[in-house]
Amino acid sequence: MTVDQSLEPSTTHPQHGPPVLAAGVVCWRPLPGGEDIEVLLVHRPRYDDWSFPKGKLEADEQLPLCAVRELAEETGVQAVLGRPLPTQTYVEPATGRTKHVHYWTATPRRTQRPTAPASEVDQTRWVPLARARGLVSYQDDVAMLDHVHDLSRSRLLTTTPVIVLRHATSRPRDVWPRADAERPLVASGRRQAISVGELLQCWRPDHLLSSPWRRCVDTLEPYVTATGAKVRTKGGLTESEFRRHPDKVRKHVAGLLDRDQASCLCTHRPLLDGVMAELRRACPKPLRDELPDDDPWLAAGEILVAHVSHRGGRPEIVALERHQAPR
Repeated sequence: MTVDQSLEPSTTHPQHGPPVLAAGVVCWRPLPGGEDIEVLLVHRPRYDDWSFPKGKLEADEQLPLCAVRELAEETGVQAVLGRPLPTQTYVEPATGRTKHVHYWTATPRRTQRPTAPASEVDQTRWVPLARARGLVSYQDDVAMLDHVHDLSRSRLLTTTPVIVLRHATSRPRDVWPRADAERPLVASGRRQAISVGELLQCWRPDHLLSSPWRRCVDTLEPYVTATGAKVRTKGGLTESEFRRHPDKVRKHVAGLLDRDQASCLCTHRPLLDGVMAELRRACPKPLRDELPDDDPWLAAGEILVAHVSHRGGRPEIVALERHQAPR
């Protein structure tokens, strides 16, 4: 039986404190034949309910990392995130606090033993999408399954991430006596690079393009060390080459959009104007307003994830998200 999760604030537990932030995933895989999909659900004995893997953020944790971690802890599935899904917002009956649960689609990469105690999750089950609708315990989850069904039928569930990354915080230009290409990250920038490396693992880009200048290469280094991915450096992604040939960066972005491969491009602030212009060409009109439209475009260490569909033979951006590495 489905229960309405969108509860009104309790009169006995008035709202107090900031909203609770949580993250979860609708993890899916194709059924044999490829026409239908199944989704991964968990059973929580404390509530005797069936729902999606999800949980609250830990201290200083970012939402995508929370979603991936909770899935692994509760089910043992190591997954790659797909496109973001609608956020669920409701009031916790026990506390009266508003809770925002941010969701993504995800596809399994490998499986290991779950680490959540049995008191939290005692069963996990892959369920065909049509049957899952009758199993989940909350009306919001039924709506989420309907949304995923619509995406699947429209061939918009499978997307490819193209990630744009502005390099982490580097030594100021006016206090660096040597060549601009050798300007390094400062201590806070190195910490940002570590956070960026962790974030990128949520989407696992295996095609990396970067400016060869040190501050860009060093921003990608923690991710490269963790995953073994290789970086291709392109002179057209440097500031000096951009001043001479501003069209090159747009060609690089267009190539990534066409490629249908999880990708990341790391470059400098002045080039982001050209990057956003090319992304805008691949966006339907309602989505263009979500792109940065003014300098500095992205903060140092910030990523923009464009989720690209190739269902019609041409790349089309169907979802966008941004995440800032902590300073």
